[in-house]
Amino acid sequence: MPVVSADGTALGEVKDILLDPQGRATHVLIAYQAQSQTGPAEIPEGKLESAADRRLAAVPWEMFIAHVTDGQLVLDAASLQSAPSFAPGAWPDLADPAWSATADAYWRKVARPPAAAHRGTPIDSTARLRARPTRDGDDD
Repeated sequence: MPVVSADGTALGEVKDILLDPQGRATHVLIAYQAQSQTGPAEIPEGKLESAADRRLAAVPWEMFIAHVTDGQLVLDAASLQSAPSFAPGAWPDLADPAWSATADAYWRKVARPPAAAHRGTPIDSTARLRARPTRDGDDD
């Protein structure tokens, strides 16, 4: 899925969906070109140019859902460039709750969901995990 700015400028693409141990989506992984001398407008058709400049950022699932329009994820370019990210060859420990808390806190601070989004629903994957029953139906 393409990731674009509000004016339609290509920023990157959704590469994967991160799941919790129960198989529920928690984040989407976005691949984008790190800011360089060439701006995002010069990335042809949303394709990333060099692997050396590629970054990956995890966006909480709720924020992703609230910002999909016409089959595209619409984000602010500056927010994406400033987001906690990592290089494709240097993945963090995705099972570490601190990793998720850092990404979630960043996006909660910078993301303003569209008016049609579910207002009052916080982006907090940790609380979401505690509130949902497990696959076997227990509320552990």
